[in-house]
This record gives sequence, C-alpha cells and structure tokens, in this order.
Amino acid sequence: SYDAARAATFSEIDNVVVDGVRGVYSSYSDIFVPGSFSRGGSYRERGDQNNDGYIDSKGMNVEHIWPQSYFNRRSPMRADVHHLLPTFMHPNSRRGRLPFGEVGDSDVVYQTNSGTRGSNHLFEPHDAVKGQVARALFYFFARYQNGDILPSNAHDVFWNRSLEILMKWNREFPPDAWEIERNNRIEEFQGNRNPFVDDYRLVDLVGLDTFRM
Repeated sequence: SYDAARAATFSEIDNVVVDGVRGVYSSYSDIFVPGSFSRGGSYRERGDQNNDGYIDSKGMNVEHIWPQSYFNRRSPMRADVHHLLPTFMHPNSRRGRLPFGEVGDSDVVYQTNSGTRGSNHLFEPHDAVKGQVARALFYFFARYQNGDILPSNAHDVFWNRSLEILMKWNREFPPDAWEIERNNRIEEFQGNRNPFVDDYRLVDLVGLDTFRM
C-alpha cells in the first residue's frame, strides 16, 4: 500500500546513519534530519537550512518523481518506491509536476543552497541526485509504459523533450554506493529492482527512440 511504502521510505529505505546518528536526507535540499520515524512530518527543517526562503516546519513528504497526478494516483504506481524520494514539503511543492531539465541562470525562480533550482517550466535537482532521478524515470517508463501514465498532451512537454538531458544525467552521474544500497533495500521491501541502477549503461543500449512516447 502507499501508506506502507511511505512509512518504509522514512523508517527503513532512506533512513541512514551519519556519524553514528540515524536520519533521512531531504533529497532536493541535501539536508540531513536526524530521526527514525515512519512519518515524514517528524523530519522538520531547523530554520531555513536549505536557504530557499521557507522553513519546512511540517517536515518532509514523499516526492513522486513521475508525478502521481499523471496516472491518477493509481496503484501499484503510486506506491512503487523506486520513484519515491523523501523531500521537504516546500521543494516538493515547487517542483509540482514540472518536467526535469537544466534551468538557465536568467530563468531561476526557485533555488536551494544545494544547487537545486526551478523555473516556471523546468525543475533541476542538484548534481548528487540527477542520475538517481533520471534512472527512476527510466525505470517507471519501462515498468508502466502500457499503463496510461501520461495524458497525450503531456507526452512531449513532460517526457520526450526531457529524454536527451535525462540520458546525459544518467551518463554523467552513474550510481554511487548509496544508490546501489537503496536498490537492494527496495528489493527487500517490494521484491524488484531497478535494472538501470544495476547497469546504468542499459539506458543508452535501449536508446532514445525506444523511450520516446
């Protein structure tokens, strides 16, 4: 269930130990919040730590990297942890369902001190999660492409126009030890893996045309 996936994200899958302290990183902000809670709301920002002009006093929620409104919040897509990330609520809200891409300096309307920034049309996560975001999207497309995951008027705006940059991020930011460990943890929880984390070169082997809608 989605409730179980959300609880597992905060208490198990994305709960890590840093200098002997358990906690969760807000993915878009790169801020570590101590705790071993199963509720995202318990991981609160202490002041404006990510310097985005907003204090997330209500904590974190889970970001659906492939926006859940595009598949009408249906299961099993909504609860698939391979495309869920813990984030502070405000960066999550600012992303909304914007497509991912590289935001020009003159177009920035939102940013954090981690390097995440957004325009009115695109959202660019900071470098440490760019590859992870790309591989989550390629996984979601490969897993659910026959499941009505995008309205036809969003095929180009959300997906096709972003493919080249997502493939670039996948190449430039290959899986690190944490992303591999996270893949292992998700397999223990929901029984499957993201093959693009196991071998990120598969994205280019599959090729742009195969991913295009």
